[in-house]
Amino acid sequence: MEITCRRVCSWILNLLLWACIAFLIASYSSDELADLESTSIILFIVFLILYYIETFFYSYCSYFLNLASVARSYEEIDKMFKASPSVTMHIVCYHYRTHRRNDGSTVRERVNTHKASEEFDYSSWRDISGEFRLDTSGATKNENVSYVLLDLSLNIQFASDGTAEDYSKRKATFIRRNKLDEYHDFSERHRISYFQNCFLVQVTDKVPYCFGLGYFILFGLLGFNAPYSTYLDYFCKRQVFTIKKAISTRQNLNASEMKSKYAYYDPRIVVVNQMIIFTQHQPPQIFALSHAPQQYIIVQQPPPQTLFVSIPQAVELSQLSGGVPPNNQSFQTTQPLVYQQQPQFHQGQSSSVVPYSPQHPSHAQPPSIVTNSQVHPQN
Repeated sequence: MEITCRRVCSWILNLLLWACIAFLIASYSSDELADLESTSIILFIVFLILYYIETFFYSYCSYFLNLASVARSYEEIDKMFKASPSVTMHIVCYHYRTHRRNDGSTVRERVNTHKASEEFDYSSWRDISGEFRLDTSGATKNENVSYVLLDLSLNIQFASDGTAEDYSKRKATFIRRNKLDEYHDFSERHRISYFQNCFLVQVTDKVPYCFGLGYFILFGLLGFNAPYSTYLDYFCKRQVFTIKKAISTRQNLNASEMKSKYAYYDPRIVVVNQMIIFTQHQPPQIFALSHAPQQYIIVQQPPPQTLFVSIPQAVELSQLSGGVPPNNQSFQTTQPLVYQQQPQFHQGQSSSVVPYSPQHPSHAQPPSIVTNSQVHPQN
């Protein structure tokens, strides 16, 4: 709904700019409208400024500046999952002063006299974003969709009523200590490192004609932002995701007794049929969906330097070394996994994660299977 309203506003502003251009040309070419030349110039300048603000601050410009591949988008989400949150309080104190101008009129102006900032201290934090799955359904259902417009937001929550009470007391103390004038404005800022509010993720190898930052700037400067943005919408699918953090002043949110409480909300990344679960201060665990219903294969591997997101072609699990063990058996493997890159995705086709050891294939052992009650694949 928000995107539709924004696109409607973009078209209205674009049409008003074209109307101002037509009015400006008519005022200079017609003797009857000669008296309106100055008015047409003012209107043209005003709407041109508004048009450029909307084009380069509220349109596709920020997405093109954050163009990313699927692998990079997962890496950036991974960084946000691991980033610690901060809550900063700000206060500005001021009063109003009235003075007289040379022409005898009076003016009332604001005078800032004091500014202060303080960061809220907490004892522990935990990411509770849950499952992130890049929505590529648009690319599989419509061959024209090649990009995902990923909109991100940040939400920092108090883990308990006690933490909220501690924050209220700290806030009241901060305001009382820094309220040094007649009026004051209080605000707070929530932030994490590496946070970006949007990405333009390329999910296929197909690049549409006249698609890119250079074309966007060209059409924007020529006054065709709304038509070009409508054209871009045809190749993009929008997705929204919220990075959530919980903070506490009275509990250790990463203690073992809190594991069951937050297991359902722990951050995880799903890549096709892979689920990567990020546990606080521990290497990620990768779970590969098997063909057997309600079962997941646990793949043990050392912590990767970068996040592996490439998936090989679909392979039957019967091709795994040793086949699929019965549900009541358990095997372990410590062999690192190597995944093929540049996967090909086709409509209605799934892929499987196949372990492969390039140096000692004969020593490879089948992975273990755990029941669905031990793993929460989706949030």
